[in-house]
Amino acid sequence: MPLWGTPRKIAPQTFCLKNAQELFFALQTRIMRAHLARHVYRRALVARGCTPASVLLLAPSSCRFYPIVAPPTRRTTRRTFFGIFQKAPRQIKKPEYEPGWTVILTWRNRLLDNVRPPTRKELVDAFRELFTYKQRFHVTVNSTQARHCRNLLKYLVENKDDEPGEGLSLLELTAARDALLKVPKEDTSEHLEFCKALYAEITKERELEYDYEDARSTELDEAKPAAEDLKAYMWALTTYGASKQAHLELRTHWAQLRAAGQSARDAKTLWIYVFRGLAAEGREKELLEAAAEAEKGDRTKETKKWFSKPITVAKHNPDNPSILPDVHTINGLIEAASEKNDPYLADRLLAFSSEYGIEPNAMTFVLQIESRIKAKDLAAAREAYKQLARTELEGEEDLPPDLKAIREILDVLEQRIVTLDPDTVVALCTVYLKYDQQMDIIDTLSLNIFQHSTDQRKVWDAYSILRQFFLETSVEDRLKLMQAFFDRKRPDMAVHTFGHMRQHVNRSFHPSTEAYIQCFEGLGACADSDSEEHVSLVHNMLKMDLGMQPTTKLYNALMLAYAACGRPSRALDFWNDIIRSVEGPSYNSLEIVFSVCERLPYGDQTAKKIWKKMEAQEVDVPPSVFAAYLGGIAGNGNVTAVQEAIKTMQQTVGYGPDLLILGVAYNALPGQALQRKFAEWANETHPKVWAEVKKKRYQRAANGVTKYKLPRVLRA
Repeated sequence: MPLWGTPRKIAPQTFCLKNAQELFFALQTRIMRAHLARHVYRRALVARGCTPASVLLLAPSSCRFYPIVAPPTRRTTRRTFFGIFQKAPRQIKKPEYEPGWTVILTWRNRLLDNVRPPTRKELVDAFRELFTYKQRFHVTVNSTQARHCRNLLKYLVENKDDEPGEGLSLLELTAARDALLKVPKEDTSEHLEFCKALYAEITKERELEYDYEDARSTELDEAKPAAEDLKAYMWALTTYGASKQAHLELRTHWAQLRAAGQSARDAKTLWIYVFRGLAAEGREKELLEAAAEAEKGDRTKETKKWFSKPITVAKHNPDNPSILPDVHTINGLIEAASEKNDPYLADRLLAFSSEYGIEPNAMTFVLQIESRIKAKDLAAAREAYKQLARTELEGEEDLPPDLKAIREILDVLEQRIVTLDPDTVVALCTVYLKYDQQMDIIDTLSLNIFQHSTDQRKVWDAYSILRQFFLETSVEDRLKLMQAFFDRKRPDMAVHTFGHMRQHVNRSFHPSTEAYIQCFEGLGACADSDSEEHVSLVHNMLKMDLGMQPTTKLYNALMLAYAACGRPSRALDFWNDIIRSVEGPSYNSLEIVFSVCERLPYGDQTAKKIWKKMEAQEVDVPPSVFAAYLGGIAGNGNVTAVQEAIKTMQQTVGYGPDLLILGVAYNALPGQALQRKFAEWANETHPKVWAEVKKKRYQRAANGVTKYKLPRVLRA
């Protein structure tokens, strides 16, 4: 049999060229298959060594693997009827820049990059739009804007011949000057320099007007604007910390007026500005010199005589409202009473205004709120705020933040184009973070963060830059930063700060025992949902720090931290460590362990055991420790034991109950019925002390339990 099998028989009459080609390809295919099989079998018979499996696994494969991609399927969309009732996604408010400010920033950036700046006309328009906006809506000029606008003014003045176009007019310069008279709540050194540059340019423009116009026709018209320029300039100098320079300027102006024989009536107002500025800056020597100069040539005695006489003009002119007292008069008197820390005088002034039919305005209530807050009369301050906001709230307890009311107030402020202070922005963002209002945070930041100066915005990333580039920052400064985060109720950032100290490459920057104590105290005062994680993290750092020696104060701080994060049983373990130590417990230890018993199941039994040991050793008990002991008993609802301890405390500890003792016992009771029972008993047995407790502010928990805000701070 042939190798390639039996050939197909072809009839002679059908054989042609096409059949010959088919026969050739068929024979070639059979031969190639046979040749391949012969070589494969021969290679299989050759003896070869086996490669280890591990080498095969490590050997690189020459095969390319392609991912198996599922064939794309057509996605079908469905529209339901109920989709029309879904709330549209909330749109994020875009950052709002003041008119003209973006052009000024563009000009500054292009100058720094050596690129062609905007045209002269664009810069003049931007300058005019910015300060027209500032003056119209009474918005302050921040230090960054003052610096850039001063440089822009210098640029426009020095390059007026390099580019065609008009420069800044006198009206635009005075508008910028008037906008600068609204004092900002930041550093005003840039404002002072800008005011000086504006006054110099305004003076040049005034001189040009005098040159181009007839002196006779402009003498009366231009005297008043020139006086207003000097008045505004002197006000700026005395307000922004350059009263000494203002004194020199006024002395020169005073001499010119006397030499020209002109009236110095308007200059007397300038002397008042100088006196006020020198007094505010504490320049007593210059103030006395200025007062002596002002008295020269004046009839001081006659002035004092007429000044001491009673004012009868208002009585003889009852129909002239301009000389009658109004709400602005009352506001000025209330402000003076507030500066003197006399809230009762402010109340009498307010009652006086109501007798004369003078209706108070918003500023009246604002001043009343400030006066009441200074007097620590928060209830009256709240009543004044109710009248200011025209809202009615019932009850005296602390309410949770009304987010709807906050948004309404912010909407009004946004419509009035009011820029919030950085502290206000931080407070709002803290409230929004607490209640998961991320969109409100974005809106608040986008509307306010770009209105602050560069110095005010630097604080947002200050700590990150400090940690990254200033490794030599002292431990004291780092602890101040950590405490600042605790004060702002940000224990997470405080723990990060502490951890960065622990990770410092230089061991001298590692936290000491006092630093650990401060951190644990802060965690005990700022309990939140992640407190247990934070406390465990810092405690693990302490365990790994071999150079730390445990002390009673450190154990006290650990008790505070673990009790605050909801682990009182773990906190009690540190009390056992304290009593076994050589140093022993302190009064702070006793106060803390009793507060731990307040949260501990069956903690009243533990508190009684500790108290018996104290009685056996005849330990003198201060009121704060006895109050904590009552809290430890009351924490498990043992009202009878609390009442018995208060009845016999005169014999056991040598003093009677006070505000802290009754308040701590009341706050520790775990139910409304128990608190009501104790309140009735306290009101019957100690009415005066209980009346003091009831004056304190309080907050009500979700279960109805009332907690008075007492002056009680636990320290290690």
